[in-house]
Amino acid sequence: MQLDRRELLFSGTTALAIGLAGCAAEPLDGDEEENETDDSDTEGNDSDGNDTDGNESDGEDLGNDTDDGGLDENGTDETDDNDTDDSDNGTSDGFGDDETDGNGTDDDNDTDTDNGTDDADGETNGTDGNESEGNDTDDNGTDDETDGNDTDDDPAGSGDVEAPPQHPITVTVFGPAGERVEGATVHGTGGSLEADVSTEFVAETDAQGVYTDEVYENEYTIEVSHPNFESATVDHVHDGESELTVELESAEGEPDTSLLRLWVTNAVGDPIEGAEVAGVGDSHPADIPLEFSGETDGEGLYDDVIYENQYTIEVSHPDYVTKTVEHSHEGESDVVVALEAEGEPGTAGLTLRVVDGNGDPIEGASVLGTGKPTPGDVPLEFSGETNGNGVYGDVIYKNTYTIEIDHPDYAGTTLEHDHRMDTDIEVELQAQSEAALTVRAVHPVSGEPVSGVTVSVAREDGTGRELEAETGPTGLASFDVEPAEYRIVAYERELYRTNPMATVVTVGEDPRTVQVRAVVEPEDCTAPVEVVDGGTGDPVENATVSVDVARPDHGLMENPTGETGADGTVEITTWCGEWTISARADGYNRVPQEQARVAGDRDEPITIEL
Repeated sequence: MQLDRRELLFSGTTALAIGLAGCAAEPLDGDEEENETDDSDTEGNDSDGNDTDGNESDGEDLGNDTDDGGLDENGTDETDDNDTDDSDNGTSDGFGDDETDGNGTDDDNDTDTDNGTDDADGETNGTDGNESEGNDTDDNGTDDETDGNDTDDDPAGSGDVEAPPQHPITVTVFGPAGERVEGATVHGTGGSLEADVSTEFVAETDAQGVYTDEVYENEYTIEVSHPNFESATVDHVHDGESELTVELESAEGEPDTSLLRLWVTNAVGDPIEGAEVAGVGDSHPADIPLEFSGETDGEGLYDDVIYENQYTIEVSHPDYVTKTVEHSHEGESDVVVALEAEGEPGTAGLTLRVVDGNGDPIEGASVLGTGKPTPGDVPLEFSGETNGNGVYGDVIYKNTYTIEIDHPDYAGTTLEHDHRMDTDIEVELQAQSEAALTVRAVHPVSGEPVSGVTVSVAREDGTGRELEAETGPTGLASFDVEPAEYRIVAYERELYRTNPMATVVTVGEDPRTVQVRAVVEPEDCTAPVEVVDGGTGDPVENATVSVDVARPDHGLMENPTGETGADGTVEITTWCGEWTISARADGYNRVPQEQARVAGDRDEPITIEL
């Protein structure tokens, strides 16, 4: 009985295969994939990976054949719409027929309860071609009619795709002048990846204009932006550690231009022709020229139209000391640069303000200054008149000057001035009076008027009586005397016995003003003295230094000494005034002397060569 059923089934199957031969080239309307066998659903029975052994089912070998993709060797579909797969459903475990024939379809009542082939170890090997119930996959891993619990078509799943490796990236952002740009936004966008990872990064550069990160291997478009600059975009293939440099162009327009007139003079204001002028501007966001250069003409003028900016300007000439000035060019400008000649003593400004007894300015007062001779070939005189504000101003060489100030309506005056720095001096003139003699008492070192000192006037021939008066706020004292020669002394009363030096003057018919140095308590000054070898310039240790200084008010002398240290210097403290400095040392026959006027403490040493 069993044999007859098989023969009958075999005959029916053969007839069906022949009938469907004409459809072999077309896939069925079922859910199976064309000509493919699921590698993962057969567990080492008779499948070689893609098709069954010989592409045909063995009617006598039950449970060992695999679906060949729905077609037999001749292209005949071996599965109908309602029957299970020859090799999967209805196949026994190899030890008996579970109500299923060897070649046909298990009937409804004979289907194995787990919907598949029950092999020896209890695992399911078959796939239900049309009626999978929850745990089976089709030949290509795709469940044709899943009920919600079956495996996805991609056995690995997109979430299991491995992400590409990451590598460091460094982006450095510069401005148009090469400056590093802080706070620039770096925004990178990469192409899509199969792995579920971010392909975007964004952050700002640090104080050094640098942004660093680690990003996935990918192709990126990187945009760099900053409020003060034009944005820039670069494409980058990130396949390893990378360093990128991005230069941003300025978002600002060019600044305005305007005229610069630069006048070059010597220390007393005379123009210098042929002086070289070279200007360098600060870096600017706009791409503008930052330099200019040229020479002065016969009037000492260099002019140019330049961008408004901050400039450092160097002015040089072979006969003068080079000078550098800072100039903020914010519109049409005039700049005056005074050069000092090689070996000149230097210059400083002098401002004289001439007033009357009420403090009101005196216009038209004549000013004449005469300096002491100096080694350099420099002017020793200056002159002019006060303006409507009673002011005379000039730039003069550093020197000691005798300055005479006169006016027809006032008693003239003379003062001594040691010019070492920019100085403002106020001078008071007394209105013409019957007083034949006016005495101005000044400090013996600074030359400034001294108030509250006693002025004594006596005839040089010893006749008559001695006259005394005290100087007022401007250092003046007046005397009504007859024409004659007079001996004048000004002193602080407690110093009278120091035998002050007298000034002898002749008083004629016209009133006369005379300036005398007052005897005052001496002030001390400190200055370093440096002794060097005249041949090598090396410091001379253990040299003896002595200083002679005379009290200019009465002729007394002081003579302090000191010994140089390893650096060849020694500090000397004595009266302020004119110092005569000498030095001697073992091994040197020459004993040189150096003159220096010391009016206050100083840091720069006075140098003597042995």
